[in-house]
Amino acid sequence: MSYALCELVEQSFEQYSQKTALILPQAMGEAIRYTYADLADMAGKVSSLLGETKADQCIGLYMQRSAEHVAAILASLYSVSPYTTINNLVSARQICHIVRDSQMKVLFCDNSTLLKLRALTQTADDQAVLSGLRIVHLRNTAKLPPVHQQTIELLATYTTVVSVALADVTSKALSKPAPETINPAKLILFTSGSTGNPKGVMIRGDDLINRIASESTAYGLNNNDVLLSILPFSFDVGCNQLYTSLVSGCSLTLLNSWMPKDIVSAIVDFKVNGVSGVPSIWLSVINGSLDLLGEVNNTLRYITISGGDMGDQDRQKLRELLPDVNIFKTYGQTETFRSGMLLAKDFDEKHRSVGKPVDGVTLYIVDEAGKPVKTGEAGQIIHQGTGAMLGYIGDPANTEGKLKPLPEHLGQADQKVVFTGDLGHLDEDGFLYLHGRQDRMFKVRGNRVYPEEIEKELCTHEAVIEAASSFDKPSEAITVYVKKTEGSTLTDKDVMKFLMARLPSYMVPTTCLIYDEFPRTASGKIDVPTLTAQAK
Repeated sequence: MSYALCELVEQSFEQYSQKTALILPQAMGEAIRYTYADLADMAGKVSSLLGETKADQCIGLYMQRSAEHVAAILASLYSVSPYTTINNLVSARQICHIVRDSQMKVLFCDNSTLLKLRALTQTADDQAVLSGLRIVHLRNTAKLPPVHQQTIELLATYTTVVSVALADVTSKALSKPAPETINPAKLILFTSGSTGNPKGVMIRGDDLINRIASESTAYGLNNNDVLLSILPFSFDVGCNQLYTSLVSGCSLTLLNSWMPKDIVSAIVDFKVNGVSGVPSIWLSVINGSLDLLGEVNNTLRYITISGGDMGDQDRQKLRELLPDVNIFKTYGQTETFRSGMLLAKDFDEKHRSVGKPVDGVTLYIVDEAGKPVKTGEAGQIIHQGTGAMLGYIGDPANTEGKLKPLPEHLGQADQKVVFTGDLGHLDEDGFLYLHGRQDRMFKVRGNRVYPEEIEKELCTHEAVIEAASSFDKPSEAITVYVKKTEGSTLTDKDVMKFLMARLPSYMVPTTCLIYDEFPRTASGKIDVPTLTAQAK
């Protein structure tokens, strides 16, 4: 229940009242620090602005990561409604889609996101959605720039807009609503939308607690730890790091930059003990020229590789740069949160796997008929247990395709499990290895091809940092996209020659495009649809 999560947060407010909860680095001057008491007060202020909501209505948080954003998340926990955080990098089209699908009735924004809300006034359909939405603008400055003031006036012609500085708001005591009035879905996390419109994944309040317990135990967190937050709260890993930090009494440093130098400097300056990151972040760090990197080992205890994987060469380089740091790998989808974890003690020996199922989770590997395959054989991964979503909000058709009854020969058929669409196998020790996505598999001249195999081979080239691929079905043409190392003279001919010596002819791409940098989704993944569109 969300009650229990509120109680855990309240314990931190009491127990760590005068301890630093949040650290906000500043480009110029000293960092701004907020205590747990400050956060409790700010959450009370946001709660007074929130007003009354209903269980079937969503609270939207469209803000840069900040103390105000964290306060808005905490205030939402005390509401009967679920909330969703919208990544401040999503497109205008996706904002409209998220507001519609989530049945949003109140939306918090700040100066950094206000201007994007003009997108909600572009069509009659958008204006109709906007008319039922109350916008609360938490202004960051006493005097707004003219363009911001004009945007408020434009939005106010369609709906109610409240623009206020949180410092001017009177805080109210946070109080828990009656249990029977609470929506069982406390949080809605939207998928990246890299394969279409983002889908809103409904997550139980008690699952949030299970996630906290899982991470705090695995990473050995205590109230003396300082963590570095670089992932958006709209991404499950970034969201869970926030909750785990607050409940464990840690100090969380919010860094709104993915520049390698900024990340390493923050780790050194604030004596950071733990960082959760995605592969693209660690790739940029290990391929950068960073004088401070040696000092990181002095305080850094652990890092995570989440939301994807790295090639063997890059994993080895990461290990060499951080010889005394515990490295964890995590695997899961937004729909399952966490299915597997590779613990630090197993990282060097089993580095190609994504670990074993986490506590409370059973993973099945099944064939196309839903029957379990033998150990070592590949099949679709089914997730049963803790973390399984309630469904996609407002999207029963997609929910039925993802959340299905457990195949009867595996157990109780009435229990719903998540068919991940990921392909993988379990080894004799129970470690999970991923093979790719079922929906990405294609056929060339009758041969099955998994693009991940091509991409992994590409990443063994010393001049390749990352790789992606796409497939044109009518022509059976494969295109690969390569991010090369800085200063490299790598050409498309070099790539083709390299792959022809290592892959079957039907897997060798037709076209290769070289990049210095890839476009990214809001969660840091390679934006393959954009690459594909650029290639046409």
